[in-house]
Amino acid sequence: MTIRIAIPIPDKRRDLELAHALLSLLAHLDEGIENVEYLLVCDDPVSEPLRSICNSFLARKSGRIHSSGIAPSVLEEVAARIGVPRPGSDAAWSHARYLAWNVVVDNLIRDILPNSDFLLLLEPDACILRNNWLRPIVDEVRRAPDFQPIVGHLKEGIIRGERVVTHWAGCSCLKPNLIESIGVDDLLAALVPNPWHRYREELGNWHPNIWTYQAEMGARYCSLDLVFYVMFWNKRTGSAIHSDWHPEELLASEAIRCAFGTSESWSRILNEYYNRLSIFHHQKTPFLNRRVLEMAGGTPLPCPPGIREGLLGRFVRRLNAVLGRAH
Repeated sequence: MTIRIAIPIPDKRRDLELAHALLSLLAHLDEGIENVEYLLVCDDPVSEPLRSICNSFLARKSGRIHSSGIAPSVLEEVAARIGVPRPGSDAAWSHARYLAWNVVVDNLIRDILPNSDFLLLLEPDACILRNNWLRPIVDEVRRAPDFQPIVGHLKEGIIRGERVVTHWAGCSCLKPNLIESIGVDDLLAALVPNPWHRYREELGNWHPNIWTYQAEMGARYCSLDLVFYVMFWNKRTGSAIHSDWHPEELLASEAIRCAFGTSESWSRILNEYYNRLSIFHHQKTPFLNRRVLEMAGGTPLPCPPGIREGLLGRFVRRLNAVLGRAH
């Protein structure tokens, strides 16, 4: 079958700059394996700057533009069905910001995952740090236990002085057995008890996201990637208590690292992880991908008007023109 890589690209200037840098790097690097299809997940209608970036990338790589399926009417219908507060209410903001992402993930799981070897969710703020970057990830997916539905970076929190695995990070590989493994038919409507909620008032506990302050977890409250881990262990052990779970049975990715809210400089990230990691997630800036592209001897994709290519990208393009290299 085919390995599919889904890259959701919000049509906002900052996200377009991130996507331009990521797609420029991906267009230059080899995956290291065959049968790879890229899905560039965009809202309808696709703006001209975004379409230009996508078409330039798809001229070099196999893939297609894939509709996000999150038209306003769709979001309103889903919000009404699962009980998200209406826009304008005091509670609406904390819910609505997750809803669009969760609808995209749900659509990909329903429409794309069943016919894929696995589906890698790759967000625009991720950076690729090696050539043949997909090979180590494929090897990990194949080594993972059959019962494990997601392979990625296992994120941790601190509870009563101990480090505890809390979820799979967002840039992860979803396997076709995901729905069966978590035992949930309607991902957007399902709610499960929040196992971390009981610790919210204790000093010294740390969690990476605000979902710890909800008594229940679900798509109306938080990103689905935070919920999958809880759903999986609830189904596998029959217990909603994290101390009854066995994260040591899972394969934790060594090729993907998520550093939410990192303050590390891109130079330090390169010194520590270049040619060691495949994906570093949550840099939140295009500079790292632009630097890796320059180090790999590549040039950026054509940059549409209104999208900043960056000083480094312009310098490399002009240098290559002086040296007579093709753009």
